[in-house]
Amino acid sequence: VEAVTARRKGLVVTELPFGVGPEKVISKIKDLVGSKKLQGIADVKDLTDREHGLRLVIEIKNGFVPEAVLEQL
Repeated sequence: VEAVTARRKGLVVTELPFGVGPEKVISKIKDLVGSKKLQGIADVKDLTDREHGLRLVIEIKNGFVPEAVLEQL
């Protein structure tokens, strides 16, 4: 859990299981948010680069507890 903006916290993912790409994770999260099965997520960003490696940032909406959203994932 990190502060991703001045007003929002976020979950930062730096490792995924073998064979699971970041695109698959992002699309699944967006599908769950769109179908209202997952609440509390404002945005999902893929900030992966060669220098820092894998970095997915899941922004949490204000008023939601990041740890509770992580449990839903």
